Amino acid sequence: MDALQQAIDRHGAHVPNYNIFGRQHSRVPHKDQGRLINQRPHPKWANQPLHSTQDELLSARRAERLPDSSYDVDGDGVVSHADYFISRHFAEPHSNRLKTGDRAKVVDALEAGWLEKFSFGHDQSGCHRPFPVYQKQGKIITVDNANAVADNFPPHPISSVVPNYHTVGEMLAARKGELRNAGHTMKMKWDEANPGMVPEPQPPMNLTAPNLRGRRWEDRREERRAEARRDAGLEEESKELRASHEVKGEYVDEPTYKTRIALEQSRKAQLCSDLEATRQEAAKYHIPLSIKYEARDEEIFQRNEPKPGAMTLTQLKIQRKADRFQANLRTEKSPPEAPTFTGMDGAWWQHREGYTHEPSSEILKKKSVDRAKDPLVKINDIVHHPRSRPIPPEPPRASDSTAWPPKEYDELGQRTLKGFQIEPNRGHPVLDTLADEGRQNSVHQAIELSTDSQNLDALSSFRIIRMRAKQADVQQRERLAAEIAERQQARRV
Repeated sequence: MDALQQAIDRHGAHVPNYNIFGRQHSRVPHKDQGRLINQRPHPKWANQPLHSTQDELLSARRAERLPDSSYDVDGDGVVSHADYFISRHFAEPHSNRLKTGDRAKVVDALEAGWLEKFSFGHDQSGCHRPFPVYQKQGKIITVDNANAVADNFPPHPISSVVPNYHTVGEMLAARKGELRNAGHTMKMKWDEANPGMVPEPQPPMNLTAPNLRGRRWEDRREERRAEARRDAGLEEESKELRASHEVKGEYVDEPTYKTRIALEQSRKAQLCSDLEATRQEAAKYHIPLSIKYEARDEEIFQRNEPKPGAMTLTQLKIQRKADRFQANLRTEKSPPEAPTFTGMDGAWWQHREGYTHEPSSEILKKKSVDRAKDPLVKINDIVHHPRSRPIPPEPPRASDSTAWPPKEYDELGQRTLKGFQIEPNRGHPVLDTLADEGRQNSVHQAIELSTDSQNLDALSSFRIIRMRAKQADVQQRERLAAEIAERQQARRV
């Protein structure tokens, strides 16, 4: 010991430190083992092991697993698989032999039919067996006796409960209706709590944060919970409901509900009744969406209906034009009056310059001769007296390379271009027929549609007006059909 102490004092007690993989530790490569110098060795470290090698240990274990001759139940001299199976059920744990008392138990159990609970010989078919065989609750289940397990179980308590909905579709439809009503109620409450137009709040005088000192954190937590429930559209939780959910530590000898299942069923029934009562109460104030749409359309129609005496755009323009005209008459001076022929004696052409009331017979004779020679002259041409002053000739133009040809002038000194008559004289059968056919072919007949005689309300942009017009049309058709039926009946009689 002194030599070891001297070696530690000279060289130190730090030795290499290795991990479980045989490598030097990365964080603690050396460890101080000087504390073990005064520790005594354990007494078991000096004991001699029963098996000095691993082969001896494995051989001893294999020998222990061999069954004893007392496991031979049928007495044929060989411990078979069935003998080993039966003996292991009655032998003591970690023992490979049957004692005298254990063997008596085996005989009594076999005589009482204990072996009938098991089935053997299934290993002969291997993986090609046609159906599975297993044991459940002490019953051997094969392909045709699966209902034998029901003998070991009592009837299920839910099997006697009558469901509220017979099909999944009925249940989903009911849930959808409840959710729709609940959502509509929440929407109405949200609209009431959050209107679209609210008055602008007045700015606070003090912009500092509220003083939270002296308040318990439980109170602040309850306020946050209440505010969150209000923001989500939920009602405030009452103290009675919260007290009903609290668990009390009092012991009740005779509780109202003795089992948890009965308690859950009663709560479920109470919830269902509350939901039904809520649905019936909400049905009193529920308004279908179709009625809401109709009311909205009626309100829009009433709001957009023109006031008495309202004018269209055309009437407004005409009124404004008349107002401007009247304003101009009041503000501006009257324009000069144009010459009129209302107060004159005789026709207007009689007052023109150079008019001859009774021309000479020579002029009339000359005109008649010219009218007979020229077929293009109209019958209703007016005969004017020739001018007394000569017509001045037009000077030639510089661009004309040829001499200026003379122009034709009438008696009034005006240039005329004679042409055929636009309206032919009536009296000729062929010309009259051709003229009528050309006039008829020049005008196309318009297409007749079924909506030409339709009421204008049926083409309105408002649905309520179109619906009213459609109902009036249907009533008129029914009335006409009834009248036609009455007439036919009267004719038959």
